[in-house]
Parts: sequence; structure tokens; C-alpha cells
Amino acid sequence: MEVSALATLATPGGTVNFNADGDLYVFTRLDGFDSPELRVPIDNLSRQDGAVVHTIFAGAIHGTCEGWIIATDPSTRNSAEASLRAALASIWAADGTFTVTETGQAAKSLTVRNDGPLQTAIVQGTLHSFQFGLVAGNPVWS
Repeated sequence: MEVSALATLATPGGTVNFNADGDLYVFTRLDGFDSPELRVPIDNLSRQDGAVVHTIFAGAIHGTCEGWIIATDPSTRNSAEASLRAALASIWAADGTFTVTETGQAAKSLTVRNDGPLQTAIVQGTLHSFQFGLVAGNPVWS
């Protein structure tokens, strides 16, 4: 998935915009959003070589979002972290919508929930990193 794509995470706790001009949040990695995990049921044959491979089904999409919170002012940076934390906490028990618009493509969305803790780190005095996970039970982008 294109890391420079415009993206929005709309949640009951607020909306966070990524990669917009002048935005605080910029992605550096988007892993796991390209396809769902596969559920492949296999039964080994008991008295001969081989196995029976049953119908394969799509599981959930588990994606990881990594990036930077870019703000030179500590107050702005702390507010940005608090906003991201509140948005993610609001989708522990409710749905959010993760929308991505890759270059030359129409916007596409997934219904998501938080799938991992928000982790932040100071990389430089004015540059903080973030990482969090999202899970989509319905693995079809719409």
C-alpha cells in the first residue's frame, strides 16, 4: 500500500487525517492492508500420502500503521498524540472507518477496530514516531 496516500481514520473519538499537506501525521509504513490472512483447512489422509485441502476462506485484515508526528511545538505534538490515542481508544468496542486514497485511485474504506497498542517514541526533540494496529473483520475494501 502506498505510504504517501491520503488517509483518514474516522472514529467516535474523532477523525485523524494522515499525509495531508501541513498535517501532523505522516505514514512511513502501512503493512498488512493488501490482503487478508487466509484460513486454509487441511486434513491429512490417514492411510495414504496426501491431504484433503478444503475450501479456503479469507480471514481478517490485520494492518500496522507506522509514521511520524511532525510538530516543532511540544504542546501541538502532545495534543496530536492525545488525539490519536483518543481516536484509537474509541474503537476498542465500536467501529471506525479507515479510508485510503492512493494516487490515481478512488478512495477505498475498511470498517476497523483497534488491534494493538499505540506506541510512540521520541526520535529527535521535535520528531515523534507512532505505531498502531487496525483489524478489519470484513476483509473487503469498499
